[in-house]
Amino acid sequence: MGIAGGYGIISYKKVNILKPTKGQLAKHFPMGGGLQHYIPQGEEGSKRHDNQNVVQEFKDKGYTYATTSKEMMAASSDKPLLGLFHKGTMNVYIDREMLKNPEVLGKYTDQPNLVNMTKKSLDILSRNPNGFFAMIEGASIDKQLHAMDWQRATYDTIEFDKAVEYAQKWNKEHGDNTLIIVVADHAHGASITGTYHEREGKEGLAAVRTYADSIFPTFKDSNHDGFPDNPDPDVTLAIQYANHPAYYENFHFQQKPTEPTITETVSRQEAQQVGDKTEYHQVSTVIAKANPARHHEGNPVELIPANIPDTI
Repeated sequence: MGIAGGYGIISYKKVNILKPTKGQLAKHFPMGGGLQHYIPQGEEGSKRHDNQNVVQEFKDKGYTYATTSKEMMAASSDKPLLGLFHKGTMNVYIDREMLKNPEVLGKYTDQPNLVNMTKKSLDILSRNPNGFFAMIEGASIDKQLHAMDWQRATYDTIEFDKAVEYAQKWNKEHGDNTLIIVVADHAHGASITGTYHEREGKEGLAAVRTYADSIFPTFKDSNHDGFPDNPDPDVTLAIQYANHPAYYENFHFQQKPTEPTITETVSRQEAQQVGDKTEYHQVSTVIAKANPARHHEGNPVELIPANIPDTI
């Protein structure tokens, strides 16, 4: 890897496949999701196209293998660790730590949080006398904003902030000689434009309050853990997006992660009727339509037209 010392990668999304070779013991420290890329094609859920068992290769090189938070925390800090906690992308903070809906989590009910993964990685990597490099990523902040789910993105941002806080504290307690760099790979066009509440009987866009009418949101943190107790208080934030597809907005928290659009294959003629651009040689095309699952019965519903520049 070109790194003198230990190398750690922590991410909620799938972790790039790292293959241990001679002389690399304890230098690679991947943790996150992506199990489906580490197991041979014959095993359930695998997305490999061969029979290579990368998990077993790590084990053969002396790595401890953890699939749950409990196993990760119990693992010896004197040995390198491979942690794969989900076949795909790990679930986000709200779903893992708060709602814990089995329909959302499936069999992955004991996934570690980012702070504990940071703790474990620093405990192991810091034992290398040549130093270490660790990349710790709050990967699902971006993923949730792509899905236009600002509440889940916000809670994951708070979790990432707590991981940074822990790393800073750890650094001060261990010589204050570790460089910590916090960066974002890109931004999203999402803005707080006011607040939203239905106290006066208004719903939908009519209940978005701006400027003097925008009263303070009613988020509370009763247990002082840094996270709002309820992601859907009666007065919440009004978040609007810059570039987006057509989608249903009901201004309330989605109890289950729900994509804003669904894809549908239509004929060239059907696409042209609704104004979609198609090439002369196309017979059909895939278009995105607003996902009706974002509209919950009893909640207001607004179909927000797409706002995508022609240059994209």
